[in-house]
Amino acid sequence: MAQCAHAGGHSAVGRYLPEAGRLRFVLVCDSCGAERGDVDSLAYRPRARPYANHPAELTARALGLDAHTVDRVRLGALLCDIGAARIPEGVLEKRGPLTPAEWEAVRRHPEYSAAMLAGAGYTDVRPWILAHHERPDGRGYPTGLPGPLIPLEASVISVATAWEGMTSDRAHRPALSPEAAGHELSRGAGTQFDAAVVDAALGVLSPAVIGRAAA
Repeated sequence: MAQCAHAGGHSAVGRYLPEAGRLRFVLVCDSCGAERGDVDSLAYRPRARPYANHPAELTARALGLDAHTVDRVRLGALLCDIGAARIPEGVLEKRGPLTPAEWEAVRRHPEYSAAMLAGAGYTDVRPWILAHHERPDGRGYPTGLPGPLIPLEASVISVATAWEGMTSDRAHRPALSPEAAGHELSRGAGTQFDAAVVDAALGVLSPAVIGRAAA
């Protein structure tokens, strides 16, 4: 078999090194998959998140998406915030208002996440991750897409991760109850969140429903 000349395209691919707590980014030949050199690395420790019966999975299933897409949406939800590791330390846990520069860093994290997932195995997931902070009213980021241009899968990730974030403890506030988080989703339906996705999510994100799904 002829040896690859690595003359074609290359992609930056992320490799997580759990023992070192780092994300390593390498340049990979698109033709043969060989690693061609390091691009960058950064410290990263993912917080524990459920893989099976993730809120994005349950919501996608409630919307009637096919099994393959449900799996890929779940993967997108698990990976959508890896770019937050590039936000300056302390910004995400800051008490009080962010500066314009800090907001700009936060708004860039979907782009960072998508760039970190540049390999061919993420071709479908990458646009969803890039758009998961876009809003139906056009006031989202990073590009301010209007509602009709936001992929449904991105909207599922948006709703599911918002619910997950609201029901988790944060430095500036304790976790909201599932009921309070559901109320916040309802308040944002049609503006911050896709209304049809919120309707689907509210039917499956109660603790009782998630418990039955896990069983």
